[in-house]
Amino acid sequence: MNEIELLEYGIYHNILGGGGKCIPGIKSNGLIDIQYFENTISNSNKIDTVAEIESWLCNSLPKWRESLKHTPLMLCSGGVDSSTLAAMLGDQDAYLLHTSYVQHDNNDLQKLCKLLDHFPLRVEINSISEGEYLAGLLSLIEGGILQNTYGPSIEYALSHKGYGKNYKHLITGSAPDELFYGMEKYSFDYFKKLDNIPVEIALEKIDVNYNFIAFNSILNSNGKDVVELIKNKREKLYNEISSLYDSIYDAQRLLAYSTVTTQHMKMYDDISNKHNLKHIAPFMDKNLVELSFGTPVMSLVDVSLGTKNVEIGKKHLKKILENYMPKTHVYSKKIGFHAPVTKYLYSGLYRKYFDEMLDSTPLKGVFNEGKFRNLVTSRLNSNNEKEIYSDYFLYAVLNIFLYEKNNDNK
Repeated sequence: MNEIELLEYGIYHNILGGGGKCIPGIKSNGLIDIQYFENTISNSNKIDTVAEIESWLCNSLPKWRESLKHTPLMLCSGGVDSSTLAAMLGDQDAYLLHTSYVQHDNNDLQKLCKLLDHFPLRVEINSISEGEYLAGLLSLIEGGILQNTYGPSIEYALSHKGYGKNYKHLITGSAPDELFYGMEKYSFDYFKKLDNIPVEIALEKIDVNYNFIAFNSILNSNGKDVVELIKNKREKLYNEISSLYDSIYDAQRLLAYSTVTTQHMKMYDDISNKHNLKHIAPFMDKNLVELSFGTPVMSLVDVSLGTKNVEIGKKHLKKILENYMPKTHVYSKKIGFHAPVTKYLYSGLYRKYFDEMLDSTPLKGVFNEGKFRNLVTSRLNSNNEKEIYSDYFLYAVLNIFLYEKNNDNK
């Protein structure tokens, strides 16, 4: 992985064209296949896509288990997506894997317990400590895998607890957040504020760059040129999406699919390959993807719940899940896989790696070494609780440093 890709990972937590298996509608360079989506939108005008989506969820989704000859291992948070897959398993043989965190209650564990009341499937619940999380992170780095913040938890369970040894398939509920507007980050009211500016500019505003300000402050002159290359590549993506959709409500879904979904799929593919597992994401079915992007987002959400409510999406998926679970479960607040990594980074376990990093600045070709050391030192010594608990900059540079160090040692 070159310095451009590493810097893009640091700023955005994803890399356009970063590899992974074929994603419907996404080219190998990370840009979209415009012809593919033009055909998808054109064909959707000839059918009732909402009815087709409901039909797919009712008739095609339950069949994903039939093709498996071995007991699958399925990641299950207890949220809508994994609950739907668990419901489709019924009484078939499967093993669920759930990760939570020691002294951290921001997860869907209670939802999982309610799910198990209805579907008594076998489950392993892992409460990951900060030391175990670090072990998972280092294991991924040794495998040459850069990841988002919950990758290390999955890796620890598969590597150090051995859950990856007895299975052939790893099942994930990837994609519904992006396909059916299930992202909890933005409300419809937020998009309303962007509705009166060009779509490509609105997309740039919502493309998640957790760390741009921090990274931009420590770049040397070459680093600033590299950032321009990264921004130009992503601007091309914004322009392509805006040529398909003139509404930010619809365009933002394709942006999320092009970035978040592809990053998740690559991470799960890489981790699965590391453990000789085949990653299967039932919701990434080509037909469902095409139906989704051929359907206006307003047909996929329940605006009666209020446009300030970030959980108005996945209307049809929730409708299917209502057949299996109480409404209190289906419409409960989304939590997801929030690992407390920014809290972990300030513990003694991680300090030795930061000390080593301060002695050997990563990405020397793009960072001003003095500015880099000053910013990292300032962050590590911060007493600002808000800054500490949102410090994805430190998480990103730590991963970049360890990745480069691992490659240098090979």
